[in-house]
Amino acid sequence: MNSQQKAYLAGFLDADGSIVLQFRKRDDVRLKYRAKAVVVFYQKENDKKTLQQLQHLFGHGYVYSRNDNMSEWRIEGHARVKEFLLQVKPYLRFKKRQAQLILTALKILKKHYSANDLLKVCLLANKISGLNNAPRQRKNNYQSVKQDLLKFGLISL
Repeated sequence: MNSQQKAYLAGFLDADGSIVLQFRKRDDVRLKYRAKAVVVFYQKENDKKTLQQLQHLFGHGYVYSRNDNMSEWRIEGHARVKEFLLQVKPYLRFKKRQAQLILTALKILKKHYSANDLLKVCLLANKISGLNNAPRQRKNNYQSVKQDLLKFGLISL
């Protein structure tokens, strides 16, 4: 992508997008939670084609229709989110802090991380969520993950 395209995507993300770090409970992983990095863009269903064009420009992610007359372009996965954010971060205005926080979290998650590292990432996710003006509370946040890690004996007080 050229600098003009990166700037356009950054502006679009600032206005109609979100940067999210979610935690999903999983019995099949060592620390019982999987961290999921997501960048998502939103548009009315009748503008879905624009999202498809942007998805094609970046070359990753997928576009789908929701049940509420909205469409989303979702970029998921640590490597793809990192690649995308590194390209658009210099042009971000409103979501620059969220981008930096998730990039910091992804750096921690890249290595073989401990339960305490996972909790650090949870704190970063809480900060991202607070900056996003999310209308609802996250189900799996720092406190709930910490309680589960204690319950499973993966950390101690």
